[in-house]
Order: sequence, then structure tokens, then C-alpha cells
Amino acid sequence: MTRKLIYCDESGEASFSPKSEFKYFDGYIETMLFKKAIAEGVSMNSVIRHEESHMSYGLQAVDFFAWSIYRAKNNQDRRFIKIFDHLVENKEEWYC
Repeated sequence: MTRKLIYCDESGEASFSPKSEFKYFDGYIETMLFKKAIAEGVSMNSVIRHEESHMSYGLQAVDFFAWSIYRAKNNQDRRFIKIFDHLVENKEEWYC
């Protein structure tokens, strides 16, 4: 069963699911991070917080970066990913 993090009502208004729904997403992210850390012999701790992007310039930057990858992979629109091409070395691990 797929869980949605964003829901739309009859009027088309979007809203986030209750915070309890985020635990599934958080678990996935933690599993992927710890799996990679163990494979590389790195010890780590993690804290996942959910914040509004308009409150964090860093989150806005990461959101733009992720969106540019999505546009390049799914729409063959490389206008935005070209901004980051020279800054990223390992492109094989980019996911959409």
C-alpha cells in the first residue's frame, strides 16, 4: 500500500498528511542512510525534522536541486540541472 504525504480535497486544495504519516517516510530515509553507512563502515546518528520550506533557505535550495533532477529525468528539461552539473561528481546515484 502506498502512503501519500500530500492530499487534495474536492476543491483541489492540497494539504499535508498528519505527522503520524511521516513516520513511514522517515523510516525509509533512515533505512537507506544507515544501510549506506554500514556498507562504508561509518557510524552515524540521525534526526529527521519536517519544516516549512519558506522558513529555511537551505531547504529551498535542496528542493530546487531535487526539482531540477526531476525535470531533467522525467521531462528531458535540462535548463535547471545545468546550474549544478559542474558541482556534482557522482551523478549515477541521482534518483527521481
